Amino acid sequence: MSDKTANNLKVKIEGRSLVLERLFNAPRDLVFKAFSEGGQLESWWGPKGWKTENRKFAFQPNGVWHYGMRWIDENQGGLFWTGVLGKGCLSGYLGA
Repeated sequence: MSDKTANNLKVKIEGRSLVLERLFNAPRDLVFKAFSEGGQLESWWGPKGWKTENRKFAFQPNGVWHYGMRWIDENQGGLFWTGVLGKGCLSGYLGA
């Protein structure tokens, strides 16, 4: 297992699992909605200058989040790729 902390983000790699932990100065129910509602997650996920679009979003144990990100800010310059496809599997979560 490796463990790293940066900008209040704690990252752990345990076998094939990536665990991200971070504390937010916001109400717990608001943070939960930001991650658990597909439209909310699309609105902020990813770097500035990129647009995230959910392909499949099943926020439940063993659910899948399949998303795409497109580069939309041409002023960022010098990128080697203009899109990303990602897939996350949710093994469990804490309720709000």
